Amino acid sequence: MANRKRTVTASEVQDVLNYFGKCPICDYPARAWHLTAQFDDGRIESQTVAACGGWCGWKGPVSPTPMTGDTAVLTQGQRNCIDPRRPSPARLRAEATEKQLGELPQISETTIPPTVS
Repeated sequence: MANRKRTVTASEVQDVLNYFGKCPICDYPARAWHLTAQFDDGRIESQTVAACGGWCGWKGPVSPTPMTGDTAVLTQGQRNCIDPRRPSPARLRAEATEKQLGELPQISETTIPPTVS
């Protein structure tokens, strides 16, 4: 089977709320995220990455071992569909807005009541 470039069709980012790791470069506290990607071949891969909260700008993969409990506490996450065959969420919102505007009654000058002075 030939190696082919895979395309990400959807992704999700979740904050790891109970991650208390430190930056390996400057020792500042770091924040962590759990990233999940779905590819066009159906495979799903995930990784936990962290970033320095200080000045050095370090980012890299980390062990998802949390400080408290046995498992990482994750936020609900933001899911992004980026399948090129599907319209983007922004495009779907624009189309819905256009449809809603088209369904509004048309107002003409004859339907506006005169103002009383």
